[in-house]
Formats: sequence, C-alpha cells, structure tokens
Amino acid sequence: MQILFSDFRKRIVKVKVNNSDDLWYISQIIQPGDALSGTTTRKIALGSEDEKKKYSIRQVYLKLSVESFELSSSLRVSGQIIEGPSDIPHGAYHTFNIDIGTEFTLEKNE
Repeated sequence: MQILFSDFRKRIVKVKVNNSDDLWYISQIIQPGDALSGTTTRKIALGSEDEKKKYSIRQVYLKLSVESFELSSSLRVSGQIIEGPSDIPHGAYHTFNIDIGTEFTLEKNE
C-alpha cells in the first residue's frame, strides 16, 4: 500500500492499493461512518421517467459515507453519496470496487 497523502490530525489518508494483501489491511481499518472518496464509474439515467430508460456510464468523483463493506476478490464498499456532481442525487447509494491499482481517500470518523 502506497500512502500518497496523509493528514493524521484531520484523520485523512489517500492511498493506492499495490497488492491483494493491502485489501485485507484496508478491510481491517475501514468502519461504518467513515467517508470514502475517489473516482468511480456510475450509470446515470438520461431523460425523464416517461421516456424509455437510457443510461450513460461515466467516470465521476464521489464521496460516500461507508455503511457496509465486503472482501472477496476485491473490496466492495457501499454507502450513501454525500458529495458528487450536481446530476447525481446526494443520499443515493453507490458501491466502490477497490482493487489493485485503485487510489482513494479515507476519512476516519474517529
């Protein structure tokens, strides 16, 4: 795991995952209530509800409040969006898939 930035007084760390062991370490550190932010892909609905659903998949920078996480071949972190682009509603749910090579910022609650 490579630490790209850290401010321990504010409990913020930006890391890059280098191998699969890092995923296990991160799963031991992360807790519900923490904030996780990074670049992710999101499916965004186009048009109104009356029209046939069309979707656009694009990369966005999101920050979510961690509610749950699961470690398998990758680390899946789920929660409610607390920051992001204006066309993505705050309070909607999203899941980050953290894998080798992923960069993200973790803000600890405590």
